[in-house]
Amino acid sequence: LHDKEGLGLELPSDLGCWLQGDGPVEVFVWHHADGDIARFQIILMDSFVEYKDGKGLQSGRILTKRDLETPLVNEDEFVFEMDSTLCVNRLAAVKELIEHIPNQYFEESTQNFLKTKLGIKA
Repeated sequence: LHDKEGLGLELPSDLGCWLQGDGPVEVFVWHHADGDIARFQIILMDSFVEYKDGKGLQSGRILTKRDLETPLVNEDEFVFEMDSTLCVNRLAAVKELIEHIPNQYFEESTQNFLKTKLGIKA
């Protein structure tokens, strides 16, 4: 888990949460100005699942990634290939990942939002 204030990095102002695990696993959660969640992206290996207001869930794979230990500052740090439809295998892998992240790493409202949008039953 990365604390925005403790990193000393220039982070996007709307990035509310950035979790980085061992290996190629990252969870990004962005907020609207009013604090509500606007979107999230969960990267697992070379796959990802993301949610955006108005678009819902989408999936894809990562073609290239900038090799730095920093969060997404610019949208062009990754090159993505979107799936034409939501990939159930990518979604299943991300669901399993989210279910295994300890509660202490998310605010309860963020955790509930992710689980609801990913279709994880309580």
